[in-house]
Amino acid sequence: MEPANASPELRLAVMYLAASSQNIAVARAEVLREMLRLAADQQDWRLAARLMAPQLRQVDPTPAFSWFAGEAIAASLASGEVDQAIGWFRSANSRGSADEAAATALTWMWPALRMASGEGTSDAARQTGGVQARVFDQSGQRTVTSIPGATNARTVRNTRFPWDDRRLAQWIALQEIEGANGIATIATNLALFDALGEQVSEAFWLRAEAAEPTATAFPPLDIWVGLQRASTAGKVAETALYALLAVGEDELSQLHPAAVHGIVAALRRAGLSSAARGFALEVAVTASP
Repeated sequence: MEPANASPELRLAVMYLAASSQNIAVARAEVLREMLRLAADQQDWRLAARLMAPQLRQVDPTPAFSWFAGEAIAASLASGEVDQAIGWFRSANSRGSADEAAATALTWMWPALRMASGEGTSDAARQTGGVQARVFDQSGQRTVTSIPGATNARTVRNTRFPWDDRRLAQWIALQEIEGANGIATIATNLALFDALGEQVSEAFWLRAEAAEPTATAFPPLDIWVGLQRASTAGKVAETALYALLAVGEDELSQLHPAAVHGIVAALRRAGLSSAARGFALEVAVTASP
C-alpha cells in the first residue's frame, strides 16, 4: 500500500492495528503518538483519543516515557480515564525540569487535570472548616494526608489533584504567547474554575482582560432564564434539560466564557456536581491538544 494514496481513516486504522500488535512498550507509545498527531491534523482527534486510551494500559507511566506524557494525559482525559491521566502526570512530573518539552506538556494539561479531579469548595464546606482545607490544599504540602478541618473522607489529600498557583501561572504564560485566542482560553478556563468553586486569584483574572473573547455564542434569553430558575429551585431534570439546550449544537469552543460559567454554576446549584465537572472538563480538553 502506498501511504500517500491511503485515506486518513485507513491510515488511522492501520496505525491502531500496528499499536495493538506491538509487544515493546516504547514502540507502542511511538505509534500511538503518531496516530494521535495524524488524527489531530484530520480533525478526528477525539476518535483517536478514545481508541488510544485502552492501548495506554499496556504502557506503564514511568519517567522514561515523559516525552509521551502530554498525549497520554490528553487521551486519557478525553476518554474519562482520570486516574490514568493523573498517573501519567505524576510519573512525568517526578523528573522535574529535566525534560523541557515534557514539562511544557504537563503545564499545558494542568487545568484539565484539576477540573477532572479537584473537589472545589462548596458553600457548606466554607462554613465547616472549608477555609482551612482550602489553604492546606493550596499549600503544596505532600507529607500529610488528612486536611485540617476536614469532616469527611473526600477531603483526604491523597485522593485529590492539588491546586498549584505556580503551575497555573505557567499555563497562563503559555496561553499569552498565542495572542487573542490564548487570552480567550485563559478567560474560559478561569470562568470554569470559578464556577467549580475554585477561588482564583485576582491577579490571574487581570491577565484575562487583555482581549475580548473570540467565542461569542450565548444561549437564547428564555433558555438562559429557564436554566437559572430551574437550578435555583433545585429542579434537577429541568436544569439538565435547560443545560443541554443552552449548550446547543455549536462546538463547545464557541461558547462565551460567561455562558460556560453559568452552565457549570447552574448544574452545581441543582446538585449535579459530577455533571458540572464533566462539562467543564469537556470544555477544557477541547482547547488542550
